[in-house]
Amino acid sequence: MGETGRNRRFTALLSPAVYESAWRYAYQLAGERAGAEDLLQDALLTALNRLATLRDDARFKPWLLAIVRNRYIDHCRRQRVRPAMAAQLPEVAAPADGDPPPVWLAQALNRLIPDYRELLVLAYIEELDADEIGQVLGLSARQTTKRVSRARVALRRVLLGDRKLHNQAARADLAPEQRS
Repeated sequence: MGETGRNRRFTALLSPAVYESAWRYAYQLAGERAGAEDLLQDALLTALNRLATLRDDARFKPWLLAIVRNRYIDHCRRQRVRPAMAAQLPEVAAPADGDPPPVWLAQALNRLIPDYRELLVLAYIEELDADEIGQVLGLSARQTTKRVSRARVALRRVLLGDRKLHNQAARADLAPEQRS
């Protein structure tokens, strides 16, 4: 395939929804706009140059997100920084076809360890299935399913802990005569 054919194929595969997904993921990894822009530009150029290695066009999105992640890890190695998602999600953007997650959910995600946060972002914000998440992270679908399950349990604990604290605070706010 010539360069023109490759460029046409790449343009066709890089739909606005896929681009937005790659942008959100780059932003969540880098933690700031300028770093995300550089990361995404580098990943898109790498994807264009390696397009011939993509065997199934239907797997373009997870393939591109894996490139974003690998370029981020490469950057961290060059800078001698440990790769991890941003300590806090800079903002949890909405999927192209939906509303942003509620603030309370973004805050709960921020309290998780970066590995769990990354799994849940890929599963529920980027809407990838276990095979696709595995492709991005270099895991089998079975490993991915187990890790997403653990991440959900951790998120549930954070959310239940917050509710328990909220209920305790609400009870403390009630005057003794209002309690029954």
